[in-house]
Amino acid sequence: MRKAFRRKIWKLSVGFGLAICIVVLFVGLAQRLIPAYQQLGERNQLTLSRISCVELGDKVAMPTGERTCDLSAVEDDPNFDSADYLLDRRTHFFLYNRGKWPAFRLNFSDLTFIRGFRDPKSASFETGERWRLYSESADNDGKKVDVMVGVLEHSPRMLGQVSVGPDIDEQLKNEAQKIIRQLRKERISSRADGWQVVDEASGRVIQWSGDVPAYYPKELYEAPVAFHIEDGQMWLVRGATSENLHAVSLESVGALFTYGLFGIGAFLFGALATYPIARKFGRTGITHPVPLDEALRTGETGFVEFKQEIKQSKPMLIVVTAFANSNGGTLFIGIVDGTLEIIGIDAATPDKKDVFARGLRDTIRQCIQPSPDVDIDFPSEDDHVIGRIFVRASPQRHSFEGRYYVREGTQCRYLVNGEIGNL
Repeated sequence: MRKAFRRKIWKLSVGFGLAICIVVLFVGLAQRLIPAYQQLGERNQLTLSRISCVELGDKVAMPTGERTCDLSAVEDDPNFDSADYLLDRRTHFFLYNRGKWPAFRLNFSDLTFIRGFRDPKSASFETGERWRLYSESADNDGKKVDVMVGVLEHSPRMLGQVSVGPDIDEQLKNEAQKIIRQLRKERISSRADGWQVVDEASGRVIQWSGDVPAYYPKELYEAPVAFHIEDGQMWLVRGATSENLHAVSLESVGALFTYGLFGIGAFLFGALATYPIARKFGRTGITHPVPLDEALRTGETGFVEFKQEIKQSKPMLIVVTAFANSNGGTLFIGIVDGTLEIIGIDAATPDKKDVFARGLRDTIRQCIQPSPDVDIDFPSEDDHVIGRIFVRASPQRHSFEGRYYVREGTQCRYLVNGEIGNL
């Protein structure tokens, strides 16, 4: 019984602790999320507004698409904080990407496109750029990867074309081999204008420069808001779309470790601080004394006991101990058990009531270990004063003269050794 009581109290405490933990985390996260949400939205919209795309028509040959997009307003402004990823919604071509999050959902590259450059060749793209590209397969710790390298031959931002020498293809192959030799390193160094290393099994980008031409091989997930977790950091992800383009930006909203510490601290504080409240509101059994008229109507029950007088304190102390170890109860003094005749006690004046109550409290405190929580008052009936002792159910085990008593129906009995552990 006591175990169930203690479990209920701890459940209430844990519930309070979790509630406080959730509130603290929500407030802390909201303080980071709201400004980040607004900032990312502005960044995406400004990026989309600065880029114009033009349909080329059938007269213009463009192997990878039928439009070109002018990025000069974005890339020529060093003070402009653009979106982190920008893709063509129709072709899934990366107009640009920062490639800073290896585990992010957009870090995939179309393997079919990459394998189309096993022999070096040139190609033009939606950005108006023309690249000389080369790719080859390699082994990386037992896993197959595709390595692509490229040199930029022409860009709308260039004053003229780059003069590519006859040995450029051999240089691209050498640069691919150089990258392959660095695959086990955390960072890859390359003189190529752009490069990428892609897992052949999944198409996930292992590393890339972010400048090399690439296509996203999956269906675009254009949800406006999402979260991304990487390297112990939580990032807010926000996307925006125009007729032709899809922009995505990320902003860190804090370390998971920090949120974890705050959450654990808030939970412990909430659980411990609210334990007294849980004890108060989590009590089982009766929570208030039984009214005198109700007790006289029902007689003795599991919650009501009558004593004519207290010649000896032992019977009274056994009842108080049993009530405390059970579901609480009310002991009336001055009523004859069985006949329910009211004879009252000698406590007509406030001083006598005070002496009577103080004597009861002292006796209970000295004889019952630990002392239970009791309330004593003096209702009256037919000009007779009745002593009423209300005993609250307790989460502790209480003993009198070394014995643990419980209330069973209208009787009080003491527990044997094997039963005490279940109290």
